[in-house]
Amino acid sequence: MKAAVLEKPGKLAIRELPDPSCPTGGVVVKVLASNVCSTDLHMWQMGHPTLKYPRILGHEIAGVVAEVSNEEKRFKVGDKVQVYPGIGCGTCEYCRRGSENLCPSIQIMGFNLDGGFAQYLALPKSGVENGCLNIIPSSLSLSEAAMAEPLACCLNGLEKVELKKDETVLILGAGPIGCLFAMVAKHQSSGKVILFEKDSARISQARLGLEVDLLDANNVDVVEAVMELTGGLGADVVVTCFREAALEYPLLELAAPGGRVLMFSGISQDRGVVPTDLNAVHYRELALIGAYGCTSVQCQRALGLMAEGLEVNWLIS
Repeated sequence: MKAAVLEKPGKLAIRELPDPSCPTGGVVVKVLASNVCSTDLHMWQMGHPTLKYPRILGHEIAGVVAEVSNEEKRFKVGDKVQVYPGIGCGTCEYCRRGSENLCPSIQIMGFNLDGGFAQYLALPKSGVENGCLNIIPSSLSLSEAAMAEPLACCLNGLEKVELKKDETVLILGAGPIGCLFAMVAKHQSSGKVILFEKDSARISQARLGLEVDLLDANNVDVVEAVMELTGGLGADVVVTCFREAALEYPLLELAAPGGRVLMFSGISQDRGVVPTDLNAVHYRELALIGAYGCTSVQCQRALGLMAEGLEVNWLIS
């Protein structure tokens, strides 16, 4: 099979590799869609602490079951599947309560396991048993199904902040993740959604598929604009959707009293320690919340949302 192999930071090569054999109790998936995430670009350019080279990247994956072990009875050849990229241990406290993304020993395709930038992907018995495969609804294309993983990450984030009806959500960054957050927030709360972006191409792209307050952060005072749009209160939920958002925007100032700040995007390792006004957190009852990755169940929910009509095709390029 052919695969895009990251041999070291900055060197991605198309290689001819042996087709994977089917593990006992596992399956082999023929990969037909594997999205390129900004994390993939970062790993290609800068590497990643969990990477061991060579590595096949890709963690937003959909395809067709090509081979099934005799011991596996839940899936059959020809099934169209979305691949949840994490393989948890299945026994720890986090796995048992359905938070396998927090499993201390989780292995993630495209990070510390080979991923979807290849023609075939072998999933071990542990992956199949712990929910790595989700059947794709018949109304969805494979390209749409590959969007389930990033959409599920947004669902995870909004679950963490417990988004309520009619709340205002401020999203910093209008890349694909920011746009997915905007769509899900609008779907879940029906409240005001405000989106800030500095890149003109992303602003133009976001206008194609979103009906939100979309503002060019180059041309406005962000705090003043948010206060004007929220009657002087601020946003109930503030979401960081690009790597340096927490460094470029005054997150606590943008939040309403009782608001929640969702740290969805990580920060460069050498810039991750930043001063925080803990008095603002205390007196205004603010909450700073982290969200990382998603679960298999959230991927199933994402597939369901798209099947019900949440349109993501305009984000696929």
